[in-house]
Amino acid sequence: MRKLGRFIFKALKGAVIVYAMVVGILWFMQDTMLYHRSDGAPMLNDPTLLPKREIVCLKTEDGLDLRSWYFRSARADLPTVVFFHGNAGDIGNHLPFAKFLIEAGYGLLALEYRGYGGNPGSPREAGLVADGRAALAFLKAQGIPDSSIVLFGESLGTGVAVQLAAEHRVHALILRSPYTSIAEVAAIQLPYIPARWLVRDRFDSLAKIGSNKAPLFVFHGAGDSLIPHALGRALFEAASEPKTWLTVEGAGHNDVQTPEAERAMLDFLAQLPPVPGPAVTPVTLPPIAACGI
Repeated sequence: MRKLGRFIFKALKGAVIVYAMVVGILWFMQDTMLYHRSDGAPMLNDPTLLPKREIVCLKTEDGLDLRSWYFRSARADLPTVVFFHGNAGDIGNHLPFAKFLIEAGYGLLALEYRGYGGNPGSPREAGLVADGRAALAFLKAQGIPDSSIVLFGESLGTGVAVQLAAEHRVHALILRSPYTSIAEVAAIQLPYIPARWLVRDRFDSLAKIGSNKAPLFVFHGAGDSLIPHALGRALFEAASEPKTWLTVEGAGHNDVQTPEAERAMLDFLAQLPPVPGPAVTPVTLPPIAACGI
């Protein structure tokens, strides 16, 4: 019995050590796990959009110069959309999710975050929010006020969009596959680890969505296994009116943006009042030497 007791004690001790090691690895590697990004400059592989794209340089409040892509609005009464892309890759991979807006005549600023797409810096929650603020400041310099801006967040980018919607009175807020918080997503994906308490970059959208006063459109795949449908619905329920919800049946996380979803987004935007034209005459942007181009 003593031998058995010692064996059990050693086995339990070993399990505790292994468990602690796993938790420690997750703690130290969480930034790598959360931010999957490309290192090189993003590529625009759609020749139909090349004539419309301007490569711009956004200056952040902490001194970074971020290369991003800007597509001017085709009509003065249409808002400009700031697109906060999701995880993995860069704006080149994610721009197809915003192409339908450009084709419909909306302006679009495809923000590229720090540390993504060859941009300087390392992504963290505070940094990505600062990048979003730089995007709005850039548009303001182009004569486009907050009231003429639509924030469109995709997956990870929904946390940035919700934060900025809480800070600025924008025209509308669109969220694709949002979460209540990254901590909650981590707790669901890693149920046997105290992931909720380990997460540093929490992106607590649930605590901020009530501060958004703009019309809200949320769509989510019914079969989303990465960010469960229930999290998106919980965020939606916590938001103020006016708001619109769309469940995309048969869709997961990556295939949620169906033609049906895009039509619903365009219908949502079409029902909003027109926006005033730019406060100043837009100018042709100079070469982007500050960003190394």
